[in-house]
Amino acid sequence: MVRIKQAEDESRRLNKDLELSLIQQQKAFEELKTTKMRLAETEAAAKLTAVFEKFVPKEFIKRIAPDGLEFLKFGKADTDFISILFCDIRSFTSLSEKMTPQELVDFLNDFFKRMTAPISQNKGFVDKFIGDCVMALFSIPEEPNDTDALNSVMAAISMQEQIDSFNVDNNRSGDNLLRVGVGIHSGPVIIGTVGSEERMESTVTGDTVNLAARLEGLTKFYRSKILISQSTHDFIQHESNIEFRELDLVQVKGKEEPVTIFEVCNSDPEPIREQKLGSRKILLRL
Repeated sequence: MVRIKQAEDESRRLNKDLELSLIQQQKAFEELKTTKMRLAETEAAAKLTAVFEKFVPKEFIKRIAPDGLEFLKFGKADTDFISILFCDIRSFTSLSEKMTPQELVDFLNDFFKRMTAPISQNKGFVDKFIGDCVMALFSIPEEPNDTDALNSVMAAISMQEQIDSFNVDNNRSGDNLLRVGVGIHSGPVIIGTVGSEERMESTVTGDTVNLAARLEGLTKFYRSKILISQSTHDFIQHESNIEFRELDLVQVKGKEEPVTIFEVCNSDPEPIREQKLGSRKILLRL
């Protein structure tokens, strides 16, 4: 009888241990399942963010949705001081008329790829592509405004170097040379989301944006490669590696007060650059 009782007790103990083991396994399974679901959600969110960043720069996302895309709010606005760069192809309409649709898309993609590299390398980011125009922003958190201004001008110089490489790589010469104009202005802007609940986009707006765009347009009139505003010039005027000259005092459309503009000469061929810098010395003596 003792042996039978001992066997029954052992059996009950084993059954109890088995039940406990099953409970522990079920709990571990549920925890594993929950962990996998959370990882899947995290991976999905990461993939969504990666895709979203191709359309909206991550620098914008940090401003308009600092807590994550799921918390993105329509109409959110903020202010900042930014250096803005506009780059546009000269005579693009006549250039595009000679291309098939596929040739035009291939051309623009090659062009944009070459233009975005110097922007990224100089700590800026592309806000948007507008036709054949590139709009880029330079604003590093906790860095002084003169750093952003210098980065924007250095990016513009490198962009012109990229255009020279593009012309060489594509055997362009003479009247067939690809040319671009760059305009830069530094000032306060409003950053936010505009549109509607169903369709919204991030944007930067304000007088600073308009003036930068106007300066790019003036490059055609002055036959200049890079034009900067008085504001941008004031931030970089003591940089010895930037060669610039005061060009004109102009009445820009949309502004009541005239604006002093400066030409950055680093990208000009040696003889032309020497002539421009020589004229600057003459003006200083007058």
